[in-house]
Amino acid sequence: MNNKHNNGIPYSRHIISLICVAIIAGGGAYQLNEIKHERAELREVNRYPHSSDLEKINSTYETIVSDYVGDIDKKALIDGAIKGMTTALDDPYSDYFSGDDADSLNATIDGSFEGIGATMSLENEQPVIAEKPMKNSPAENADLKIGDIVTKVDGKETKGRSLDEVVETIKGKKGTDVTLTILRGDESFDVTLTRDEIALETVKGTLDETDKTVGNIIVKSFTKHTADEFKEAIESLRKEGATSFIVDVRNNPGGLLDQVATMASMFLKNGKTIVSFEDKDENKQELVAGKELDGGFKIKEPTVVLVNGSSASASEIFAAALNESAKIPVVGSKTFGKGTVQTVNSLENNTDLKLTTSKWLTPKGEWIHEKGFEPSVKVELPAFYESKSIDRNETYEEGAKGTAIQNLNLVLSGIDDSVTADSDTYTVDTIAAVKKVQESEKLSVTGIVDEATASAIELKLIAKITAKDLPYEKALEEVKKGK
Repeated sequence: MNNKHNNGIPYSRHIISLICVAIIAGGGAYQLNEIKHERAELREVNRYPHSSDLEKINSTYETIVSDYVGDIDKKALIDGAIKGMTTALDDPYSDYFSGDDADSLNATIDGSFEGIGATMSLENEQPVIAEKPMKNSPAENADLKIGDIVTKVDGKETKGRSLDEVVETIKGKKGTDVTLTILRGDESFDVTLTRDEIALETVKGTLDETDKTVGNIIVKSFTKHTADEFKEAIESLRKEGATSFIVDVRNNPGGLLDQVATMASMFLKNGKTIVSFEDKDENKQELVAGKELDGGFKIKEPTVVLVNGSSASASEIFAAALNESAKIPVVGSKTFGKGTVQTVNSLENNTDLKLTTSKWLTPKGEWIHEKGFEPSVKVELPAFYESKSIDRNETYEEGAKGTAIQNLNLVLSGIDDSVTADSDTYTVDTIAAVKKVQESEKLSVTGIVDEATASAIELKLIAKITAKDLPYEKALEEVKKGK
C-alpha cells in the first residue's frame, strides 16, 4: 500500500524529507512515502478471451512494425502499451514496472537494497553521514561515523551537487566498489567500500527519556522483516523495564499486508477483526486475529498509537484495528486516507503489474479512502506545522506575492512571531525575519530568500518542531492513564 508522492509534504508529516535524508541503496534514494504494497496471497486472476478488444492493439503494433521508417524497440512498444493501459485506469496506485523500476519495486517490498548502508543529509552543500551506519554494513565495517563529510565520490567533488545526484553515484550493485573521500575534523582520507545487500531497519525501540517504563516504538514501514523486528523490539523493551508502549506510525506510508496483520493480531484477542476486504463484485472477506498470525505472541500492556496525515494504508489498517477491535487510543491528526489494496503480479522478462484489486474496511466496516481515519485523541497543531517545503527554483524578495510567498510566511511564522502566517505578500516583516535567519547563520544579509537561506529557514523550523513533539507528549499522557 502506498500513498502517492507529494512534492509539497507538510513539515509535520514528513520532516525527514526536508533535511534531504537519503539511504544509499541500489533502488535509489529511499523515501518513506514510496513503499509498495502487495497482498499476502495473490489471487488467481480470471482470464477471459478479449480478442475483439485487442484487435486494435494488434493492428497498431503490426502497422508500426511493418511501416515505421525508424528503428523499433519491440519491447518498448509492448511496455508502452501496458503502461498506457494502467495509466488509463486513472488510479495512482496501479502501475506497470519494467527493468530497473521493477527491481526497485521488489527491493522496496522486500525491505533490502544493494548499497553501503549509510544515511546522509546535506549540510552546507555537502553530504554528511547523518546516522550511525547500519549493522554489518560496508559503511559500518569501514568505520564511517556520524558527521563524516563526503567530499568526493570516486574522485569527483560533491560540493554543490544535489543529495540525490551524490546518492546516484554512491549506490550500485552488490560486489562493486566505490571510493569515498572523507573529511573528519581536519583529517581527509579515502576509503573504498564494497557494496552489499542491506536489510533496512524498519522498527526502532527506545525507552522514553522521562519515563523509563514507557517503550517508544517507531515503525517506519511494513516490509517483510517488520513483524519480526517489532516482536524483538517489544521483547527487548520489556527486559529493559517497559510496562507500556507508544507505537509511532507517523509518516509511515504503508507496506505489506501480512506484516501489519501479524502485528495487529499481537494486540487483539483471537477472533477479533483486523480488517475486511471487498472486491469489485462486493464479495467480502474478513481477516481476524489468531495464533496462525501472531504465533501466540500477545501484547497486553497499555498501548497508544501515534498517527498523522502521512500515516497511510497499512498504517491506517493498524491504527483502525487496534482502536476499533481493542479500544486502544489513537493519538494525533487525521491519517492520509488510502483505503485500497494492491496486488503485485510478477510478469515475464522482469516486469511487474501492480493493480488495485480491492477496498479495505475498518473493523466497523468503514471505508476511509480519501477521508482518513480520525484519531480518538486529536492533537491540534499550530498552523505552521502544515507549511510545505520552500520552492528552491525561485528567489523571493520584497513586493513578491502569491501562494509561494504565503507558504514562506507560514514557515517563517513558526520561528518568528512578527510574521503574519496567512499573508501572501513579501512584507517588511518578512524581510526582517529573513535577515535574522541570515545573520544567525552567517549568510549574506540581503533579506532575499535564495536556496541557502531557504534551507536555513527550514532547518530552524524543523529544530523547533522536533524540540517539542506535541503529539508524542499527548501520547505519553494517554498511555500513563492506562497504567
